[in-house]
Parts: sequence; structure tokens; C-alpha cells
Amino acid sequence: MSAVYKKLAQGILGTTPAAIYTAPTSKETIIKKITLANVSGSDCWAKLYDGGSGDGNVILPGITIEAGGFGEWTGGALTVYGGNSLYGVAENASAIVYTIYGTEKD
Repeated sequence: MSAVYKKLAQGILGTTPAAIYTAPTSKETIIKKITLANVSGSDCWAKLYDGGSGDGNVILPGITIEAGGFGEWTGGALTVYGGNSLYGVAENASAIVYTIYGTEKD
């Protein structure tokens, strides 16, 4: 079966780092793009991590997204192996909607 580019996950970042996408155990995932939309009326920072939520795992440092604005991570291709996760956190609860796009392959 060929890999299909698709939306892999969507949700709202919380104020403590939490998994926002976990690759299926038997698959390898190639992340191509992550969008961050600020749906609140205030500026808000967001941060993304790969493989853990410590400073050594940061793939998008705390960037401020203005009220009603958006940001994107398009760092080329990020491989997330089966069972591993991407994490995210935001300054304010219910402010940042994330959407993750990529392909899952066996």
C-alpha cells in the first residue's frame, strides 16, 4: 500500500506539554507540516517537541502567535517512528489549534 499525504491529527494545545500525535506502533510517519492557529483574542506563545517534552527535544521554540494569526512548522521532513510522539504546549488554554499533516507508511 502506498503512503498517502493526509491530516494526521488536530486539536487544541494545553498549558502543560502533552502528546499531540503518536505514530502507530507498526508504522513510520513522515511529518511534513504542522500549523498553529491562534483562535483567541490575545497573543499567545506555543512550543513543539519531538520524542519528549524537555528542552533537548524542542523542534519549534516558543514562538508568539498574534491574536487571530497562525504559524507553521515546515522543517522539511520529520520522521516519527512507531510508538514515538510529538508534544506541544501553549501559554493559554484553548488558544492554539494545531493540525499535523504527513504520511504514515508500513
